Amino acid sequence: DGTAWTNFSSAGPANFTDVATGSYTDSSGQAWKFLTFSGTSSVTIDQAGFCDILLIGGGGAGGSGYGGGGGGSGALVYIADAYLSEATHVVSGGAGGAASPAVASYGFKAGNNGVASRLADYLSPGGGGGSVGSIAVPGNIVTGANGLNGGSGGGAGGMDTSTPAVFGGSGVLGFGGDGGGVNAGAGFAGGGGGGTLSGVLGRGGTAGTLGVGGDGGQAASTDIRNTTLFLGGGGGAGGSPTAGSGGSGIGGPGTSGATGGAGSPGTGSGGGGTYSLSAGSIGGNGGSGTATIRVKV
Repeated sequence: DGTAWTNFSSAGPANFTDVATGSYTDSSGQAWKFLTFSGTSSVTIDQAGFCDILLIGGGGAGGSGYGGGGGGSGALVYIADAYLSEATHVVSGGAGGAASPAVASYGFKAGNNGVASRLADYLSPGGGGGSVGSIAVPGNIVTGANGLNGGSGGGAGGMDTSTPAVFGGSGVLGFGGDGGGVNAGAGFAGGGGGGTLSGVLGRGGTAGTLGVGGDGGQAASTDIRNTTLFLGGGGGAGGSPTAGSGGSGIGGPGTSGATGGAGSPGTGSGGGGTYSLSAGSIGGNGGSGTATIRVKV
């Protein structure tokens, strides 16, 4: 009647029957139990009601080749007082995007996007793959490429100083950051992948400058599991002489060689890009995502 809030359908806290991953009492005296999932599983709710849900999609892979961009992190989605019905709900922690090796000299490959994480009808998109430029032969016409869109955007792929500006992929506003671009004339490097904290603050992975790969965007923190966790670092870009670092130490580092670093498993972080003309060069795979649900007890 406009004078007070009441729970709809007489709902209170939800309850799950699965064996809890952990339990704790917070500083206010509220007791909680929680479940964390990786891969595909389910959660059985025997009492409909409210819970907190945290999802991060799998990170995108880094670009494989010359001036490969870093992969973007999955989107970090936190829903306080999410409602779940009495049912067995599908849960999945999304896989990280797989890097694709360069198939031949100049046959460079962008990283694949990460897979979305899901709990019931709640979803977190995977991160965008890091891009990589191309060389058209004969004539050796070089072009850069924009990063791929995703939960956080992948970094752009750079080539040499003759290429125009290219741009990082777009992230989901408020849940992930944009990837870093490469300025016109600033070749021999890629842009860093976007991270979750950079999305909150409206920033992305850092841009590539001449010979310096962009760093991955920083990760956001959460204490939903009663410990401080950092989730969603962007992947660093390939570059020569200097590769980019992974965001918050969990994004995959870029390289000045042929093998990028992988994003840390379970963090939804992006993989690092490479800097190599060789066939078989390969960016880092994205880190897998996770899903967490907690309920009051």
